[in-house]
Amino acid sequence: MAIFNKTRKILWGRAGNRCAICKHVLVVNSTPKNDESVIGEECHIVSGQTNGPRYDPTFTKEKLDSFENLMLLCRIHHKMIVIVEPGTRSIETARQIKRLSEGLGIKNIEIVGNKIRSERDKDFLLKNMNNFSFLGFLPFNENIIEADLDGRPPYEKDPEGLKIVSEMMKGHFN
Repeated sequence: MAIFNKTRKILWGRAGNRCAICKHVLVVNSTPKNDESVIGEECHIVSGQTNGPRYDPTFTKEKLDSFENLMLLCRIHHKMIVIVEPGTRSIETARQIKRLSEGLGIKNIEIVGNKIRSERDKDFLLKNMNNFSFLGFLPFNENIIEADLDGRPPYEKDPEGLKIVSEMMKGHFN
């Protein structure tokens, strides 16, 4: 089945065009270069796929695409991204974020390794977080710290980092 237009309109109307978790507005205004864009995602609470999150074999197909089984989420809350640095405290924090996210119903959690100085740092994270999915790894860069101290966006002092992040995100947020 598919979500009926009437159900979709009710969902967006009752949600007030906002993410169910953070209340962020899910349609961005047009700019001189771009049209208005929908950045929200219509998400099933109970999955229709046997390996999907919260799958319930007793849940009928008729209920699957019903208003009661749908919610609007922003792309951040439909897919939680956790930034982790090489170190046991950072890994434990990521595990806690995963537990809290799952409690909110966010099952799609991705990790970005940050401040990677060497293959040893990358291997440390992969070994100690083997039950996590990694989007990629960002190298350590003093310029990012300088940008933060100056109150500037990191990409202003590290354009190569922006390229790495852009490549990392391809195919994940279409």
